[in-house]
Amino acid sequence: MKKLIISLVVVTTISANTFAQNGPKLRRIEGKGNDGQILDFVNGMHDSILQSSTNKYDFPLYDNNKGPVYVDIYNPALTPAGDFAIIFDDTTTHSIANDLTDYSSRWHIVHLPTSTTFYSDTILGVDSTQDISAWGMKIRTRPMDDPGTSLYANNGFLEATMTFANPLTPWLTGLSDEEGINNKNWIRSGTSLIGSPPGSYFSDATGLETDSSEAYENSINGTWAPYRLCAYSTPPFTVCKGGPAWPTNISLNKLANIASVDVVITSDQSKWTRCPVIEEQESTSLALGGAEKLSMRNSLSVDKNGVANFPSAQNSDFPTGMGWFPGYAINLETGERLNMAFGEDSWLTTENGSDMKWNPTSIIDSANVIFGGKHYIYIFGHNGDATFSPSDIGLPNGLRDIPLYDQGAALHDLFIASTGFTGSAGIAYKSEIYTDAMWVNIPLLNPGYTLLQTDVNIRLRVSKKYRQYATNNANANNPMYTFNAGTIIGINDVDYNNSLSIYPNPAADNITISFTSSSKNISIKIYDARGRLVKSINSVKSGENTIPLNELGNGLYLVNVGDGKSSVTKRFVKQ
Repeated sequence: MKKLIISLVVVTTISANTFAQNGPKLRRIEGKGNDGQILDFVNGMHDSILQSSTNKYDFPLYDNNKGPVYVDIYNPALTPAGDFAIIFDDTTTHSIANDLTDYSSRWHIVHLPTSTTFYSDTILGVDSTQDISAWGMKIRTRPMDDPGTSLYANNGFLEATMTFANPLTPWLTGLSDEEGINNKNWIRSGTSLIGSPPGSYFSDATGLETDSSEAYENSINGTWAPYRLCAYSTPPFTVCKGGPAWPTNISLNKLANIASVDVVITSDQSKWTRCPVIEEQESTSLALGGAEKLSMRNSLSVDKNGVANFPSAQNSDFPTGMGWFPGYAINLETGERLNMAFGEDSWLTTENGSDMKWNPTSIIDSANVIFGGKHYIYIFGHNGDATFSPSDIGLPNGLRDIPLYDQGAALHDLFIASTGFTGSAGIAYKSEIYTDAMWVNIPLLNPGYTLLQTDVNIRLRVSKKYRQYATNNANANNPMYTFNAGTIIGINDVDYNNSLSIYPNPAADNITISFTSSSKNISIKIYDARGRLVKSINSVKSGENTIPLNELGNGLYLVNVGDGKSSVTKRFVKQ
């Protein structure tokens, strides 16, 4: 008989939607942050990101009530048709901090077809819900901080869930954190101090940066945690075994850098992530090839079937240390696909620890620290684009920060450099790796099931301050969002009007605008994302009209086709 477990695990410690909201689908144009809102993309956005040649989607679309700004259209009868833009104005530009400092910035909202504008009554630092009664609309902003620096509820933690596409086959579980002198005590939230060594190695870290409020200790039954809060062992690794974190320079990793992410585990190999495989065995004498703990596995790279046939179509980048994680991770704020890694203990051959594949077992055995073969999952953030100097001994001009998804290349190069040099030089390269680690999981196979029986979706949500993030410089990198009132639930969105089609989309040199109309007084107007008219063509004929785009910069645009009495609007992207 199969063991019955809960097929949906939800831990919610703060709700962003404090009253009923009729929110439209928001599209991010620029900037990032969420003001404490719980983010979710519309269906299909994951595929748009995975299929992008740049591994990101610059203008992600969020589901109703799940966007980065709280918009409540409480009386849609008063809301004008067409697109709106919410624009943040950074009145205290701070290029070093790269955010909207001191919450002194303001916002304004523009109805793009008419340029009618309303301005915020307060700065972002005031908890305020502004009623734009003429439009039947409310917009709320409130002061929120990043995780680890939060002065507000739950240290920035919002929500974490795990769901199965087929709830009848909940094949995946994880090692739940426990307290006390116990190798399963792997999440160090809280303020518990346990005497002197060796017991003190199991003490919680203290302070906001390390989550004294214990907000992150129960994420999905204590099976997921920020890397910054993970337990670590110290050589000779005789106490507190199995910790997922590297002890050296762990303070360089900041809780504030974690982001809201989706992690999807799937049998669809086209969506798998190329990544390093990390050695989790504490003893170099037991690890294959003498690899050090939390360095890259010292084994041949493998393809998606776990075969070490290098080079081949799925295994042609690096001859050692690389495998495939069966899934992917995405940043909900930026629309970026993220780099990942997974671990295994190469000495635990009976627990699939030496095959370079992500295939955890169900065996825990905390005394011997089996933990399913230690197939730990690591998600890395894209927190910067710093590089080493041209004179660096190991990686001249190489990446110091982990980028968005690059098939694990930057991680691989840093791992190679970290083992190629002894002493402080090797430590420096390894520090760069784990400084950008965001989330960690210790996975286990649920007894009675098989791996990858159905897709698994893990949602990890945290509050983040609004800050700058560049896409097409539509708003000096400050946050900007658009929406159409027709996207609230129960109202048709004019964006899907079948009378107008635009292709290709995205476009490079030209777009073709096709429509059918009996009117003879038709004009085409193209607006940028701020609602500024950038191109106008009058006396257009029904049918196909090809328009050059050479004078337009890259970005999101609105095409309005009308005859003075009625009109329809659609979006396109120039890239």
